Amino acid sequence: MKFSFARFFTFVVVIVFSQACSLSDNISKNEVAPSDDPVIGATIDSKILEYIGNNSAISYFEPADYPAVYTYIDDLRQKIEQHNPPANSTNYGLDSPTITTNSCATHIRVIDQSNVTNAFVVPGNYVYLYKDLLLKIKTEAQFVAVLTHLITCSRERFPIQKLEDRFSVNFLLDLSLGGGLNSSSSIDIKTIMDELENVPYPVSVVEHLDTKAESKLCELDYDILSYSNLFTDMSSQNLDWYTLFPRPSITDYATHLFNDVSSPSCSGEEDGSNAYTAFKQLF
Repeated sequence: MKFSFARFFTFVVVIVFSQACSLSDNISKNEVAPSDDPVIGATIDSKILEYIGNNSAISYFEPADYPAVYTYIDDLRQKIEQHNPPANSTNYGLDSPTITTNSCATHIRVIDQSNVTNAFVVPGNYVYLYKDLLLKIKTEAQFVAVLTHLITCSRERFPIQKLEDRFSVNFLLDLSLGGGLNSSSSIDIKTIMDELENVPYPVSVVEHLDTKAESKLCELDYDILSYSNLFTDMSSQNLDWYTLFPRPSITDYATHLFNDVSSPSCSGEEDGSNAYTAFKQLF
């Protein structure tokens, strides 16, 4: 049988990723396992960056060109991903034992497209943030909540479910083996991006992610009322992020944050507005 270096390389990559950053699981051969996420994510991510590089309407902020931007975000990411719940809590943050996650590093991408105020996630812990969304956000408390929301979404594998529902299990399994996005595929990267970026998540998923974001703000002692203000500020009423992660009522969710979450057990006063203002000036 003729030796194929490409097939051998794909096999090695899958083995390395599977051993390096996955949880043990008992997934059948016809299901997408957490150990498949890194290769699926890396494949999609590389194609997204290639697509952006060939599209004059979108630009990617290279980490080498904007080190201070990525340093600030990464510092907050580390705070988010560290699990240090208050003594009176049993289920704060991202690391509840009931959550299915993987241990891969989170990869942040900052991109820019005129008048797009969105953020989306790719399997394998890839988070894409649009510049205009970052500029609409006013405080670090608000940004930490949004970033927690996104990181949790990927770590709990909701984009995998999204892609599986839209395209099929077999398509994702093919991606995990290095296929599925070649020139002959009927599913191109623009179609995948549209699904991940524009098709809303179910309200039940959003409510779950909201709970995690609220808990992380409390854990880190940020001001919940500052996050509530994100949903009542008239200048932020039409964020594309709200469409991707829909609440039945933005006003009602703001009221929930104000009345139900803000309490003696979650009464942080730090909003980080000065630090976040300085961050936005880095663009």
